[in-house]
Amino acid sequence: MSVLRIPSLKLVVVGLGVYFLVIGSVCMLMPQPMAEQFSISPIEVHGLSTVRGDLGGLFLGLAIMSFLGVKRPMMLYAASILLGAIALGRVFGFILDGVTYFTVMLCVVEVILAGIFIGLAIRTQVSLNGTATKSAPNESTESQ
Repeated sequence: MSVLRIPSLKLVVVGLGVYFLVIGSVCMLMPQPMAEQFSISPIEVHGLSTVRGDLGGLFLGLAIMSFLGVKRPMMLYAASILLGAIALGRVFGFILDGVTYFTVMLCVVEVILAGIFIGLAIRTQVSLNGTATKSAPNESTESQ
């Protein structure tokens, strides 16, 4: 049985997982076009390896955490921490490199996604704690 009991919440988490899976897979399989999408220029083999390993690995990790988060809400916290760290890196970029509309939009999306994961994890924990609290007295009543 899934911990996320509301089908629309499961759909959100799985949908985000698929989104991250696609981005991570493309980074792994086609690093040059993905590097261009991120406005970076990988130089030689080690640059392509960085796109595959760092970017591809990050997005595949987010995908795995999203999929696992359907049954283990703590994984949603882990995904939100990664997204928050990415957003923090963008803030450093704003301060040190300057701001563009595109980088602000990416930061906003990352903060929103982190918030969604945190909100779903909290909602799931509250739901589980509420269920456990309500069922405990019934169990003790039945055993008497």
